[in-house]
Amino acid sequence: TRAAIQVRQEEDGTFELVSLSGDMDIDGVTVDYLPPMPKAGNTSATARFNDKKFDVFITRSQTEGLTLDKGIISITGLDQQEQFADIDLFIEGPVKKAMRMIEHQPLGFASAIGIDPESTDGQTEMHLKLKMPLLQDLSLDQVEVVAKAKMTDVFIDNVVLGQGISSNFLDIKVDRQGLDIEGQVKLGEIEASLLWRRNFGADVAFRQRFDIRSQIKDIRDLGDLGLNISRLHGDFIEGGVGADIRLLLRDDNKGKVRLKLDLSDVAFNIPAMNWSKKTGVGGSAQIDFDIDGVIVTDMPDFSLLAGDLRLNGS
Repeated sequence: TRAAIQVRQEEDGTFELVSLSGDMDIDGVTVDYLPPMPKAGNTSATARFNDKKFDVFITRSQTEGLTLDKGIISITGLDQQEQFADIDLFIEGPVKKAMRMIEHQPLGFASAIGIDPESTDGQTEMHLKLKMPLLQDLSLDQVEVVAKAKMTDVFIDNVVLGQGISSNFLDIKVDRQGLDIEGQVKLGEIEASLLWRRNFGADVAFRQRFDIRSQIKDIRDLGDLGLNISRLHGDFIEGGVGADIRLLLRDDNKGKVRLKLDLSDVAFNIPAMNWSKKTGVGGSAQIDFDIDGVIVTDMPDFSLLAGDLRLNGS
């Protein structure tokens, strides 16, 4: 440890601190950076300080099975009545353990996201940024937090209407307002691009929004989304479809689905209407559903354009 102190003697004989600065090397210590979150153990770092701030530059640390590759913990306002902490951490390790970490209070993000850490698998590289006042009774509302992660070989159960997702690579961002996940995923037998938004807080237009795009080889695989929509295709449609799906859900698990289909690669045969369409003939459909859980409760709007057939209804 190295320190330099400069003081000045006043006329009344008292001393005033003019400046304070120093640095120290740290090795093998435990850092309790945000109680009650897990401590960072076996930490190697360099600290620099003056009369206004204290900075810790972490070069190696571990916490609950996760590796901290680097990080900065900065405490400011040492010369003021209130102090603040800025925490910037780069973390690697299993997705399950990272989810457990962000579930710790005062964050509680895994519960807010609706993900059970035990239902996940894969690896992650996470960048976690926190800013907060140094108070004994700290609430999440007082914490500014942003976490960005890249997840590989990941599986998360119970995401879209009870269906799990698997992916080679997902981009994730979470803050106090909500969660955004983006990537190529597999839903059952469906390979798709996914944009998943989950809003936090009480006064929001929707709790979750899923935008899913896929080229589905068999229209019957639409059921892998978790909805029983077999009545839409029955036995009179064969082939694959391009699907563009938006799903909006509320807290009560009721919601709305808009399904847009490119029907160019499907064949229709409806004997009752004396009508058919071959593959290669252009076609499209848009169907709006109201759902309760995985049950379709209403179909307020329906349109179909295929060959010389045009249908609209509800």
